[in-house]
Amino acid sequence: NIDDPAPWKALFARERPDIEFRIWPDMGDPQDITHALIWRIPNGVLASLKNLKAIFSLGAGIDQIIVDPEFPKDIPLFRLVDAGLREQMTEYALYGVLHWH
Repeated sequence: NIDDPAPWKALFARERPDIEFRIWPDMGDPQDITHALIWRIPNGVLASLKNLKAIFSLGAGIDQIIVDPEFPKDIPLFRLVDAGLREQMTEYALYGVLHWH
């Protein structure tokens, strides 16, 4: 479930224990955050992270992120790509086609 951060927290704890993994809204001092791994986040949160260096979208797209009127356009935005996500998007597109036929 993309809305559940627990698997990501466990992955970071296992693979990169040197990185402090924080979950919004309990993210501590916003000034400490340099990277954001997100799916959906309320408008204005990213803009409040003054030391942000990169944003990583967990979804297939970025529409849900860039609609934020305060989205920090000077911060690089990356879209994660993996085989599982590619397969899910293929199934979603196929469902859309079959739904109309």
